[in-house]
Amino acid sequence: MSSFILAAMVGLGAVDVGKAFAQPMFSPPSLLNAGGMAVGDTGDDTDPSLATDGAGVWVAVWSSVEDLDGSGTDADIFVARSTDNGATWDMPDLLNSFALGDTGED
Repeated sequence: MSSFILAAMVGLGAVDVGKAFAQPMFSPPSLLNAGGMAVGDTGDDTDPSLATDGAGVWVAVWSSVEDLDGSGTDADIFVARSTDNGATWDMPDLLNSFALGDTGED
């Protein structure tokens, strides 16, 4: 079984020159993988990357050889998005529109 756990998100309060940071806020870790659940995941999920707009939207991307929606077992790039600071995530989706027909690694 292969999956990865997205590390707990840390948020800091506003930064004022000469003042200390606010207390960090932690959220529980969220499990993300190309199968949508850890049970039944048959492919390697690797190279995760995160980005945020600082206003609660987070995007996670990773490479996987999971055969999701007929994408085959070549490496494809998956994406999942959260609009509530990582509390919930959309189902993973293929990033590349050619993923269903290609045989090479994306």
